[in-house]
Amino acid sequence: MESAGLYISGLSMKRIIFLAVFVTLLSGFGVSHGTATFMHRAYASDDEVENPQEKLDSIKEEKEKKEQEAVDPDAHHPEFAYIQLESVTLPIITAKGLTQQISIGLSLEVPYEKKAAIAEYKPRLLDAYIQDLYGAIGAGFGLMRSGVVDVQQIKQRVAVVTGKVLGPDLKVHDVLLHVVQQQPK
Repeated sequence: MESAGLYISGLSMKRIIFLAVFVTLLSGFGVSHGTATFMHRAYASDDEVENPQEKLDSIKEEKEKKEQEAVDPDAHHPEFAYIQLESVTLPIITAKGLTQQISIGLSLEVPYEKKAAIAEYKPRLLDAYIQDLYGAIGAGFGLMRSGVVDVQQIKQRVAVVTGKVLGPDLKVHDVLLHVVQQQPK
């Protein structure tokens, strides 16, 4: 009978040791995680550690500013806004076949108060750019004799197309080319 008591005691002892190790591991993770968090905050600059109340206040101020601009059209805003368009990629096909491929990244500089109205025309503008430039560049317009893109001619042509699509009521201040890439084939 004594050996049965030792066996039960040994089994209980294994369970106790297992639970002790398990609890120690869990508490050790909590301590190390807490220490790491504390150390990060101790060495972090004031800019890295955000005060939740300050964050809430800044969000509230931004919301109030936007509401004020919506209510007061005379509120301070920049003179121009920018509308970034998707890149236009055009194959250059001549009598020799596909000779190169050109990609042009465009943005429009527009009056601030007209940005939303002009942005609605993005699909029409891209379509018009592709239709106009595809034929023109294939015929040699907008390319220098060496085959390099003449950026000024392309920019002027895109500005004219933009004016035709938007009409006289929606004027664009400037057309900006932010990417021009050529790939010979």
